[in-house]
Amino acid sequence: MGWTGVITNVGNAALERVIASGSQLNINEVKIGTGYTNPANARQRISLVEEVGRGSIERKRIVNGGMELSIFIPPQDMEYLIKEVGVFATINGQSVMVALYQDRDGLSIPSRAAFPDYAFNLVAVWDIDSTGELTVTIDPSALVTRHAMEEALSDYVTVDQGPENAGKILAVGQDGRITLKEIGLATGVGF
Repeated sequence: MGWTGVITNVGNAALERVIASGSQLNINEVKIGTGYTNPANARQRISLVEEVGRGSIERKRIVNGGMELSIFIPPQDMEYLIKEVGVFATINGQSVMVALYQDRDGLSIPSRAAFPDYAFNLVAVWDIDSTGELTVTIDPSALVTRHAMEEALSDYVTVDQGPENAGKILAVGQDGRITLKEIGLATGVGF
């Protein structure tokens, strides 16, 4: 079937409050689940049907007419079939499910033990035609692919891909400083 998404009624109300009052909406949490709701009723949802874990937001970009969120879904302790993703925000100290993404058929996510490096990335684009203060909390523990990191840093950093930099990676420290670090070269499947 494929992934579909809606801004929930409580999410829409929260966005309207931000616009009307000038308060701030902070998108700060992603929950993942195995439940599913008839699309006709999806906007009425305030929580997931069956939460099984957490995801994270790894990137926010402003795009023409809105915002794009890159949502990272890691493996959990057990294999599961992901069918729902909820994006939560805090407004005036209250957490609300702003958006719901779901796929009736779902996607099988392997267990962490079976495939520790597995990641599912869901990109959500929100069409926003009003102004208000909308912030996004990027999870600093989210894993990103090299391509995603290079793309995110491309406006700020140029890395020489010459042979003297072979075996090095960009590393972002707790203080936000970017450095080029040595890595051990790995061999085997998947590299």
